[in-house]
Amino acid sequence: MILSLLVASAIAYTAWSLICMEANVRKARALHVPVIRIPIDPMNVPWMVFQPLVWKVLDSLPFDHPDSIRLCRWGWYVHEYSNIHAKLGPAFALVSPVSFYLHVADPEAVHDLLWKRKAFLRPVKEYREFLTWSWWWFVLGLGG
Repeated sequence: MILSLLVASAIAYTAWSLICMEANVRKARALHVPVIRIPIDPMNVPWMVFQPLVWKVLDSLPFDHPDSIRLCRWGWYVHEYSNIHAKLGPAFALVSPVSFYLHVADPEAVHDLLWKRKAFLRPVKEYREFLTWSWWWFVLGLGG
């Protein structure tokens, strides 16, 4: 009984994640940029905690991982950013079940994004979380 309940919950969670991802894909495609689907949101806290263990296993496998898996790694942009932009163009969207993230490497587009503040929505929730964490960083005496 418990096992069937766990399996049913896993299936329901997977189905809901796929539905949410497809809704986010539609939003990202409205921007007319290439889309890469990633199975796990990079801001997922349990993923941030357990990904070093997962990547140890994945890195030991004898084959190369597709973009949708490699771009789930924390800090992927350090090693992969120019390769992905060379392959996909000056802008692309990473789409997860939670949200989508637009990556832009065109200087004129970045200028428009930064200077036309009222035309583009800001991720206020992420800013608020960052400010909360940075405040604690300084309270603990770890900040510069």
